[in-house]
Amino acid sequence: MTKIRYQPENTPLATWTSVPLIAWGKDHWSTLAFLENMAVDNGGLVRVTHMRTHPSVHPKYDHDGEASERKAFPTRLRDGSELTCHDDWSCMEDMIDAGMMFALMRDRKVWVNFTPFGSDVVGALRAFKARGNLYSDFSGYYFDMEAEGGTEDA
Repeated sequence: MTKIRYQPENTPLATWTSVPLIAWGKDHWSTLAFLENMAVDNGGLVRVTHMRTHPSVHPKYDHDGEASERKAFPTRLRDGSELTCHDDWSCMEDMIDAGMMFALMRDRKVWVNFTPFGSDVVGALRAFKARGNLYSDFSGYYFDMEAEGGTEDA
């Protein structure tokens, strides 16, 4: 399977760098879980109004123009730092770049489809949450399995 490069909206390719998986925090992991839910329960169609949208980063998906200033929340990373101008769509772009999913974007509709790698990671995330843990404490199935309570054979 060929990995398709996706260039985020309104960002020149030369200046865009994705957030590495190991640095993802609560916002990335909760967005991943939401997108997986959309893939399973909604035929892959993403509910745009449920995505945190920064109006100047992804204006096409800005679903409440009047509340633009309130919606410009940063993305929280694992180390506690924050990325301004990075919304749930940016998190999805990071997931696409990591090879976890593909997205079909037409007009204001977005469909997602998970790769086998993405399904493995989201499965580990769900198991982690089922044990009563928080998204902010998940570090990634392939990077820190022992800390997540898993084994390499699982």
